[in-house]
Amino acid sequence: MVDAFRNMLDELMGKERDVPLGKRQNKPLEFDDPAVCKYELVALCPNRLFRNTKSDLGSCGFTIHDDHLEWPNVKEQWDKLPQREKDRHTYERDLIRYMEQLIRDMDAKIRKNKERAEAESRPKVLKVDDQRRLDDIKMRQAEMVARAAQLGEEGDVDGALEATKQAEAIGRQHDTLHKQLTEPDRTMTVCEICGVFINSTDNDQRRLVGGAGQGACCVCPRNAQQTAQLL
Repeated sequence: MVDAFRNMLDELMGKERDVPLGKRQNKPLEFDDPAVCKYELVALCPNRLFRNTKSDLGSCGFTIHDDHLEWPNVKEQWDKLPQREKDRHTYERDLIRYMEQLIRDMDAKIRKNKERAEAESRPKVLKVDDQRRLDDIKMRQAEMVARAAQLGEEGDVDGALEATKQAEAIGRQHDTLHKQLTEPDRTMTVCEICGVFINSTDNDQRRLVGGAGQGACCVCPRNAQQTAQLL
């Protein structure tokens, strides 16, 4: 616990935080220091966008970000560089490549999840007994249609109309039962941004806010084009 706290202070304030300014040996932090996050320096660090979600990318390979005490100075160093010098360091191109790879990974995840969602959303297969029930209803409907036709030929208009109404009611009964017997317990769709599953059983609040990784993670990497425009 103590070591973890010490490491956190080292990251925020530097290892010489307790050494008087006049006796410190370390030079001021430079923007090209290996520990400085070059993604954060350019625009943003993708690894810090998905914390505590299903899309968490894990720890960043760089340890120094914008919460470091010397970050304002480091960022100022970078911002003052002419574009030609920035291009030489390739940080911007590295970030774009990283974001594009995240998009490719997300596209693959979405395709895979869509296949699963489609499979789980298919109608149920009718059991033999259920199919027999539906067939019986269809037979009753056909008989009522035939009766309506017969009554019409006999000139019984009112009787024909009543038989027709009964046939239509039987047809609706068939359709309702068929839907009940074949409708899946839930249907699933996939978020086109972050690839998470959205169930028909989710309430409106859950769909809007989402759990960990749902809704809240629709931030990036789809913003790669916007990020590129910032560079």
